[in-house]
Amino acid sequence: MVFEFANEASRTRIELAQRIAAHIVDSGMSWSAARSRAIEECGGPRSLPGNALPASDEIETAVRAHFALFDPEGHAQTLFCKRKLALSVLESLRGFEAYLTGSVLNGAATEDSPICLEVFTDDVKSLLAVLMDEGYELEALDPQVSAFARANESMGFVIPWQGAMEAIRIDVLEPHLSRSNPARGEKDEYQADWEAEGRISAENLQKVLQNRANS
Repeated sequence: MVFEFANEASRTRIELAQRIAAHIVDSGMSWSAARSRAIEECGGPRSLPGNALPASDEIETAVRAHFALFDPEGHAQTLFCKRKLALSVLESLRGFEAYLTGSVLNGAATEDSPICLEVFTDDVKSLLAVLMDEGYELEALDPQVSAFARANESMGFVIPWQGAMEAIRIDVLEPHLSRSNPARGEKDEYQADWEAEGRISAENLQKVLQNRANS
């Protein structure tokens, strides 16, 4: 009986993750809205078995799987364009310990996904000065909070890039927090090794983008 219940929960998790991914990719829903819609489509929260809600990494895998099935070339181009922009911004931050992270790195980004960067520094004023010298019109954002760390400050800006307006988010964290990498995960079948690393520097990002351009 317990085994059957576990199987039911597992099947429901997979179905929910697939439904959520479809809403995110095909309808442009936010993750929270897509999750709520999928739960209602499956009968509402009270009808779900325990442990049936997929975790964020399971939803990300489902998003990558959806793109791999329905739009692999378009998705690859979206990621390439966003990563090139991320590299451009990271190169302007060469004096800081800065990384690309989030869905643009791990391959679960849609066209509307922001480019998320992490900067580990206790000199926020110098960081702001560099960004303003680059001409970015900064806007304060609510600091990113996770189970592992809280950003000291978060900021963002929007810039035109290859015919679209792209949103950049920068989270500023204490330097000692760079010693841990909670975003690193297990690679799934839709990822390259480096996409599952949790973060990537400008130097390493440049290498992988160059390899793609040459392939």
